[in-house]
Amino acid sequence: MTLLLKSNASVSTDHLMESPWEAAPPPSAEQNLKTYVHTLRKLLSPDDPRSAPIKTHGTGYLIALEPDDLDLLVFQDLVR
Repeated sequence: MTLLLKSNASVSTDHLMESPWEAAPPPSAEQNLKTYVHTLRKLLSPDDPRSAPIKTHGTGYLIALEPDDLDLLVFQDLVR
């Protein structure tokens, strides 16, 4: 959800780990996050997870979306 709300922008792993675990992430949080991202990539692009819209970016991840891929982006565009 966090990646979608901040689509096309890099979200740090620290921020992503705060979302599901709030202030006290477990010691395995970073590895869990990597597993979750890998799973999402496979779900979004089963034939080639490397082509999924979720990209590693700096010290985090981003989801690359076109303006009409997400209702929130369509809404923001219509408001403008």
